[in-house]
Amino acid sequence: MSSTGAAAARAPMLLRLGVPVAGCGAPDVPTDDEITLWMDGRLAEEAPAGSLGAATGRCEAGDAVSRTEGRVVLLLDAAPWVETIQLSCFGEGTADFTVDVAATSGGGGTEATSIAYADVPCGLGVQEEPIAVADVTSVGVTGSGAGGAGAWHAVVIGGKPG
Repeated sequence: MSSTGAAAARAPMLLRLGVPVAGCGAPDVPTDDEITLWMDGRLAEEAPAGSLGAATGRCEAGDAVSRTEGRVVLLLDAAPWVETIQLSCFGEGTADFTVDVAATSGGGGTEATSIAYADVPCGLGVQEEPIAVADVTSVGVTGSGAGGAGAWHAVVIGGKPG
């Protein structure tokens, strides 16, 4: 199989593994090969300092994704401090992200926090957003939007409380 064929074969596999499908606005719709190339590029990048995990997914025109269906969940063993999240998308327009953070509460239970990051511009690089939650056990990421085909990427960054 050629490297192009291998990359194209990986894209549907991401969908079967629970990567959300959502929409990113796009007057000039990127081709499937361009989307796959962008996604492969994000996955091949060296992780930034403090990276606790990353997720990427495809955007399809007109699809909407709920916060609970198809999200990517990163389970964190060490219950770290989650400092920020880096968000980016490919395509024209914007993407909306929902980040669901589960953390251990002082009483031994779990506290859930949902943070919305709306209208993240696609094609303008990485947008870093604060989270600032301690004792995190999982982070769920969902990308959505409206309009056209594209892709999204998120990197969860940890550190020490400051």
